[in-house]
Amino acid sequence: MSGELPHSVTSIPTAVQGSATPPERRAAILLHKAQVAHQVLLGRHLLGGQVVPMVASTPLPGKAPHLFLRQATEFTARHLATLAFMVAEQQLSPTEPLIEATLAALEEAQTVTGVPGMLARAYMRGGTLPGEAESGTGERWRPSGEHLWLDGANAKVYATTLFGYAVYHELAATEDQKRRIASLVAAVVERWLGDALTFLDADGSPVSDSSLAPGRIALPQRALSLLALQLLAIGHRLTGTPECLRVYRELADTHGYANRGLQLPPELQDGWSAEHDCLACEAYYHLVQWETDPQLLDAFRRNLEALRSKVRAHERPYLEIIYAALTGDMEGAGSVHEVLLRLPVVKEIYRPADWTGGGEAGPGVTPIENRPPTVFEWTANPRRTWFLIRRFAPLDYLIAYWMGRHHGLICAPPEHVSKATVGP
Repeated sequence: MSGELPHSVTSIPTAVQGSATPPERRAAILLHKAQVAHQVLLGRHLLGGQVVPMVASTPLPGKAPHLFLRQATEFTARHLATLAFMVAEQQLSPTEPLIEATLAALEEAQTVTGVPGMLARAYMRGGTLPGEAESGTGERWRPSGEHLWLDGANAKVYATTLFGYAVYHELAATEDQKRRIASLVAAVVERWLGDALTFLDADGSPVSDSSLAPGRIALPQRALSLLALQLLAIGHRLTGTPECLRVYRELADTHGYANRGLQLPPELQDGWSAEHDCLACEAYYHLVQWETDPQLLDAFRRNLEALRSKVRAHERPYLEIIYAALTGDMEGAGSVHEVLLRLPVVKEIYRPADWTGGGEAGPGVTPIENRPPTVFEWTANPRRTWFLIRRFAPLDYLIAYWMGRHHGLICAPPEHVSKATVGP
């Protein structure tokens, strides 16, 4: 395959994807894209017994193929959150096999490690993986019965996983599912608290970006302070553990964690920090909803406002939707629709014949339809222009669409506007 194969949107009309599209038809197109997106996701990524995404990357010239799984557990947790919004919008039942499979996959990502409260970054049942030298990643895959699992889950993996659990627990879970989720979350926070707010690997060594203790978070990683509060808030909300609340208040009140997320010099507040922007917004999603202390709530809201001002021109509607959900400000609804209409739901790219690797970010924001594919658009640099030689499912579209539906930024199409009217 030589030359680039442009990303495309299968079965989605292009002539009407603009601001002039009538609202009813726009709503129908957005829904149809969500339906196509979920078909693509389920067609590419197995759920039964494997954490999504479980897909081999296209090999580079002269290199053996390897599995790209670094964000598999995070991907699955955000898929669970997406399913929660779908249940809340009466599109699914919480007893659907798809939901049970997703919950089971996340549960197995925790039990497969054999260490209570420890998460695998990814795992697979059976099969073999290339060694560290061959894959060139230096990642540590460990055996566990019939499984192989990827060690080294850091604070971002744990925060994203608990975010998915919390969204589902609050919006969709049955009583039995709530008990299962509470047990899994309790094991995570108990281990983390017992290890002095540090996430360790299976050898007992701290992993990178793992310590959220006071004085241990480096300046470029200051947004991780919010993840500590997020983990503690979810731990207390879902399990009732008093220690979670005690440590939460200590970090917020004594150590100023509520105000640390945006205390970065200007040169560190752009580009590469896109992942932290997304993680911060997901942290605020529950912190703002649950906080009862007026001063802390005011700090969260002020920092959320500053973050929104920073990213609003980046064409990242997932972050705009979280902001609107927490503030009631629907001013950005139009841009959310417009950008989601342009966001591809089939994301594929192949190397050009003259491509030698690498790439760089451009000086301005790259239009969303022209950005190279990535695992999750909302954590990626919106200025990127480099090539990625992979195929990914459009979870980024799905979670933004269904969260937007749940919080009123995106309307369901009228019943008389059928799927057939938006076909190609």
